[in-house]
Amino acid sequence: LLVGGLAGPTKKFLVPRELLRRRSRKFRDLLEQAGKSSSKIIRLPETPVQTMEAFFVWTHSLQPKIYERAAFSEVVQLGIFAWRYQIFALSNQVTDMIRRNLANGHWQLEAPIVDDIYEAAPIGSPLREVVRAALGGLPRSSVEGEDQVREKWKATFLKHAGLGWDYIEAGGSGWTPEDYMS
Repeated sequence: LLVGGLAGPTKKFLVPRELLRRRSRKFRDLLEQAGKSSSKIIRLPETPVQTMEAFFVWTHSLQPKIYERAAFSEVVQLGIFAWRYQIFALSNQVTDMIRRNLANGHWQLEAPIVDDIYEAAPIGSPLREVVRAALGGLPRSSVEGEDQVREKWKATFLKHAGLGWDYIEAGGSGWTPEDYMS
């Protein structure tokens, strides 16, 4: 695998084909295509090197589990990776972790994170739905805060038309952490 390039440095990973085949139907398809080409290298330019390293730690564990102290942005990148490559067990752990940390107040929604999710995950995907639900707990003061934060939120709202409607729907539902966790 040749990982990275779009959002940082690149790095080569030598990975047993069978490991990738077992973890993901998408990787199975990519391996089949790579087997037909002369280079046999699978390129993942949109995947940060750190995300691939976290995936390998997760996948090689006897009981795969995301590192508890991982940062919100790292977990989101794992979630985007899991969605993109159809790694459902990882995707489920990501959404559970995001839900738990947002509901407990350990993490707060930030414009760049919401932007990444709305950019990568389609409507109805678990990753997008967990953030969509959390928009109900996003205080208006967060969106209208200091100029720099406000501009980031403004750019994110303008970039993703559905985000504004999701925010209005979630905000009008009387959101509570207890509802969110159920």
